[in-house]
Amino acid sequence: MIGSALSAVFTPGVLWLDIAGIGHLVQSVSGGYLAAIVFFMLNGIVFAGVQTGIVIMVMDYDDDDSGPRRGVAMPVLVPATIHKRRRQDTRLRR
Repeated sequence: MIGSALSAVFTPGVLWLDIAGIGHLVQSVSGGYLAAIVFFMLNGIVFAGVQTGIVIMVMDYDDDDSGPRRGVAMPVLVPATIHKRRRQDTRLRR
C-alpha cells in the first residue's frame, strides 16, 4: 500500500516536471495515458520491493543458540567390513 502511495506521488511529479521528456511524450502521443498507467504500476512495484527490503534489513536477528535445538534426526553411517565367503563348487564333475 505504501509503495502504491509513493508511486501516486512520484508519477505525477515526474510527469509535471517533464523529467527526460516523459511528460511531453505522455501528453503528445495518442496512447500516452496508457504509458502513464504502466509507469505508475511499475513504480508501485519498485517502491513496494524497496519497502520489503527495508523491512527485512531492519528485522531483529535472534542468534541465541543456548536453548535446545530440535531437528530431523539423521542416521549415522558406520563403515562395516564384509567378509567374502568361498563359494563351493556345485558343478558336477565327470
